[in-house]
Amino acid sequence: MDRSFDLAFCANTAMPSAPSRPCAAPGCPKLITSGTRCEAHQKARYRAQDDRRASPSARGYDKAWYAFLAAYRRCIDLDADDPRFTDELLRRNRCGECWRLGHDNKQQLEYDHITPLAQGGARLDPSNIQALCRRHHSAKTLAESVNASN
Repeated sequence: MDRSFDLAFCANTAMPSAPSRPCAAPGCPKLITSGTRCEAHQKARYRAQDDRRASPSARGYDKAWYAFLAAYRRCIDLDADDPRFTDELLRRNRCGECWRLGHDNKQQLEYDHITPLAQGGARLDPSNIQALCRRHHSAKTLAESVNASN
């Protein structure tokens, strides 16, 4: 038997897709292959979640926060040759979780309150701020919201 023919046939054969199922939104006739809702109903769901959420300024992202964050970033963006540069600044200029795991990630940093404001954390205190990559910040925020609802 010629194996090259079998391999060529397999390489050109599409993998079967998941079976279609109805959108989870009541009364929606659209069939989907991934997720739980069609694109239109998923967007509507996200929009409804955003509408229930308080405005950024009501959540503490006001002029004072942005001024604090700008000063914080200026402080941690020192060159390594600067005499004010310390190991603490190096740590604060990287994702803390990636750093703990041995990765040197300073891409897509977001700034997070170590002790959440809802639990009494200081809003404008540099010792309560840490840099996290988007992945670790999302995971921490999700864990905090799950713990808060329990």
